[in-house]
Amino acid sequence: MEFKDNEVNNWINGMSKEPNKNNKPRIVDDAGVDIETGKSAMPSMTVDRAQPKITEDEMSLNQELMIILMEECGELIQACSKAIRCNSYYRNEKLVEEVGDVMCMLELLEENNIINWTEVDERVFKKKKKLMRWSNIYNK
Repeated sequence: MEFKDNEVNNWINGMSKEPNKNNKPRIVDDAGVDIETGKSAMPSMTVDRAQPKITEDEMSLNQELMIILMEECGELIQACSKAIRCNSYYRNEKLVEEVGDVMCMLELLEENNIINWTEVDERVFKKKKKLMRWSNIYNK
């Protein structure tokens, strides 16, 4: 792929606008920062250094709630997939367990004022209207 901007082409080809010391190839970290100079290796962009990893002691309640919710959603996705593969939709204990875990986390989000049930109910209404129009769920 060729770009009109020479600065971009130089960056893609591993060359900087200003050559580094000893004409060595540039080594950049995951954020696109030149290891040697600490400057952005990308043209015309500023790079914010990544924040240090948060330890368990430094994790906020909101972060912990979000992380656990994500994990529970992942487990629910897995239970749904297995229900489809095994044709096990009804009386599926694992599915009920994972739905309950996700609902627990949603309740905790509401208890901590991250979500509001009134706003969620409004969204549920809108989603059902979309499903009525675009899916067969309500067209039995």
